[in-house]
Amino acid sequence: MSMLKSLRRNSKQFFEPRRKSVVSLSPAAEAALAANIITEESGSTKESKLSFFDLPAELRNAIYELVAEDTRIFIPSASSKKNGKAPYHPPPPLLLVSGQTRREFLPLLLELAPIRTVIKDLDFSNLTRLISSLYATELRALRCNPNLTLLLQIEKPSRETIASLRRWLTNRAEGLDRIAFHYGIVWTRRTQIIPTSTQVHRINVYIQRRTILSTHLEAMAQLHHNVAETLQFELQPMIECFEEEMSRVTNADPGAGMSMLHENSALMLYGMPTRRVH
Repeated sequence: MSMLKSLRRNSKQFFEPRRKSVVSLSPAAEAALAANIITEESGSTKESKLSFFDLPAELRNAIYELVAEDTRIFIPSASSKKNGKAPYHPPPPLLLVSGQTRREFLPLLLELAPIRTVIKDLDFSNLTRLISSLYATELRALRCNPNLTLLLQIEKPSRETIASLRRWLTNRAEGLDRIAFHYGIVWTRRTQIIPTSTQVHRINVYIQRRTILSTHLEAMAQLHHNVAETLQFELQPMIECFEEEMSRVTNADPGAGMSMLHENSALMLYGMPTRRVH
């Protein structure tokens, strides 16, 4: 028994220093170990927080430009908004990511993305208000954009439509934004051709289109003669747009040889004056 107690005592003396050497560290060693653990954790944390904004500005701009060139922006007309018929066009997702992304991406978007809006009956009032609300940086970007198109949805011109056109020309001549717009023509539903349209319907539509275009060109010619030279300069691109559309409609008329034979009856179908359009 005394020998057993001696072995236990000796074994306790033998193992106790080892246990203390494992669990007991000096203050300097504990500090070094803690610093090492913190360094490793912070390093892994920094790697996990690497974000898009850690990329160089040149790379971010290259990404923004690719997205902007592939984005199409359509601004609905004021009348479609009032009637609730305007289709919903969500904003580009990059504008919604964060404030910094919006500040960096928006100027490039306005400079590079094709932008279109429909102008009905030559009423540019909604577009005029929109331009006046833009910041200087946004205006500078739009001045550099070669893809700004105003799609003119036209019917038979009236005194009010010509007055609206004159107000737009005056605004363009006196305005300081100097944004370069291009013009195009879009047709209303009753002057559109669908795949199931009959030959007679196609002829009627083309006759009606030529009538609308010719009456607008006559009104614009009178306006061009009566306004100042600065307004004439603003009106000329629109006149060229109408002349190009007239040429396209005339060349595309499926009944070019027989349209004149049907013109009187076709115009009567649409309740229009029976006069020849050359």
